[in-house]
Amino acid sequence: MPEEKSGFWGLSLDGDAFALMKNSFNRMLTNMLKTMQSKEVEEGSITLKLDVTLASEIVPIDAEGKKTRTATKPVFEHKIVVNVPLKGEAKGEAGGEGYELIYDPETKEYVMKKISGPQLDFLDKLEKDKLDELEGDTWLACAAVVSDMAAKIKGEADNDEL
Repeated sequence: MPEEKSGFWGLSLDGDAFALMKNSFNRMLTNMLKTMQSKEVEEGSITLKLDVTLASEIVPIDAEGKKTRTATKPVFEHKIVVNVPLKGEAKGEAGGEGYELIYDPETKEYVMKKISGPQLDFLDKLEKDKLDELEGDTWLACAAVVSDMAAKIKGEADNDEL
């Protein structure tokens, strides 16, 4: 902390006693604004708390310490808290196309089960048999083609039912 020439510290917000607090506040405000702008957050807050404690202390007046006086010793502690609520989101899906909801009496819970039927079972077996014969990049390319074909065939079957 910088000391004034007279040995006194100014006890106003603009005084030297609070220079560290003001510098910290300004630095944290700047960081908060940068974060809000980069994360596209519209609201945030910065809180400054200043705790003041006054304690009495006996101090000597003379060199021998025979004469004393009571001095009030001030302590100023600050705490700065920044709050920028960042919203996070994760999305995913389970089930949907090709699955049905059924009750499992054994576990006494609802479960998802792959829908089975003659057409779907045939496509699953066809896809598995074809893919088992392939390796590497060829396997990946064929897997995508077979999967697309199965989806198209299933879509046509669903449209026929309408």
